[in-house]
Amino acid sequence: MNRTTKYISIGFLFSFCVFTSIAQKFSTSKHQSAFNKIETAKRLDSLWNVYNNKILIDTSRIKALTYIAFIYRNYYSKPDTAITLALQALKLTQSQPDKKEKKWSSKCLYIIANSYIDKSNYPKALEYHLKAIKEFEEIGDKKMIGKSYATLGRFAMDQSDNSKAFEYYLKHLKICEEIGDIEGLAYSYNNLGDFYSNISDYPKALKYYEQALQASEKIEKKGLIGIYYGNIGRNYLNQSNLPKALEYHLKAYKVIKEYGQKSNLAKVYGSMGELYTKLTNYTLAIAYCDSALQLNKEIGDIQIEQWIYEILASSYYKTGCYREAYETHLKFKTLYDSIYNTANNKKLNDIANKYEVEKTEAKQLKLDLIAKEEKKRQNILLLLVSGGLLFVVTFSVFVFRSLKITRRQKLTIEIKNKEVEEKNKEIIESISYAKRLQEAILPPQEFINKHIPDNFILYKPKDLVAGDFYWSEKINDLFFIAAADSTGHGV
Repeated sequence: MNRTTKYISIGFLFSFCVFTSIAQKFSTSKHQSAFNKIETAKRLDSLWNVYNNKILIDTSRIKALTYIAFIYRNYYSKPDTAITLALQALKLTQSQPDKKEKKWSSKCLYIIANSYIDKSNYPKALEYHLKAIKEFEEIGDKKMIGKSYATLGRFAMDQSDNSKAFEYYLKHLKICEEIGDIEGLAYSYNNLGDFYSNISDYPKALKYYEQALQASEKIEKKGLIGIYYGNIGRNYLNQSNLPKALEYHLKAYKVIKEYGQKSNLAKVYGSMGELYTKLTNYTLAIAYCDSALQLNKEIGDIQIEQWIYEILASSYYKTGCYREAYETHLKFKTLYDSIYNTANNKKLNDIANKYEVEKTEAKQLKLDLIAKEEKKRQNILLLLVSGGLLFVVTFSVFVFRSLKITRRQKLTIEIKNKEVEEKNKEIIESISYAKRLQEAILPPQEFINKHIPDNFILYKPKDLVAGDFYWSEKINDLFFIAAADSTGHGV
């Protein structure tokens, strides 16, 4: 059995399993487990009850309607309904323009932007993404800022601006690493895988796709796991490693059918169509492409549609169905031009440039305000310092004058004290002299002992010169002794 025959045999085995499930009309139950479908429906009913209860505060109703819009886009693949509901929620948030409500208005803008991506209306998608980023930056929602950078990277890559795309993807990666967002890291690795795949560096692309798969397995995000299986399969398909491509597309189909979105399932069918085109099994290729187109009718993603028509055109041509090949090629070309025409590209560039200009102007305005505040602060600081210096100088002059006066007063007091000391000295000397005079007139102790042997004299002057004194004298045979009290004191 040669290699091509082997691939076709595997393909028929797979198609037998798959086409039994896609032969009937597609419905949501074909892409979600019964349990998930019931749970989603129950949750949707609960959210509608909250929104319709007008007794509740507006914040609760806004939150409920935002989640309803999210479910219609992410679970039911109905971007038009999601846009209508998100715009309605956005209108409610505008009646309460505070920071808390901006959390929900920014999410509404993000849902609208991604819904326009689903519709391949890229100018509108970019317009709403830039509005969303502005609000995410105002409320400081790093996680959503990162997601928006990732989307801007997608836009840049679609415009073949690879350097800008890589710059945005690295910004997203850095934010996810800073905040520890594992799901965000999975998205970021996947985007980098797409980037390297876009520039045909398939080994590096595979490395990032595998990192994305590991991150999604870590948090058990089945929907993401299915997408990353599909991307790894496409990477092998681009390298013409068809067995590996088939292996991973089978894995992707199994997971996405149960947990994923219709758009992702349509992409898996499209990739299978491309795979069988390379295997020259054009019958299976056309069958898978038809299934993808049938499913895409419910989604309205014209980017998927133009890609499928491109594969179909090639398959019809190879089988000799030239009319069908020509018609499908015209459809492909029409859709391709509607997505990537010059007017659209110019509009995208104009919107992106306007955003960059506004962002630069806002940044400059912020810098100007900071500079103005800094100058104001410096002026206030200068005034405070000047006032402080003036106070210090004034106080120093006051202290200096006080010290000068104090020195002068001290000198005067010292002079006066010296004069007083001189006077005191003179007075003390006079009193001391008076004391000597007083002691000279007092009778000697021997004189009194001679005449009165048994005696004692208690004489204790209060000051140097006493106010009292004693006197004795012998006249003939008589001995006189007296104690006298002077009138007044002093010399």
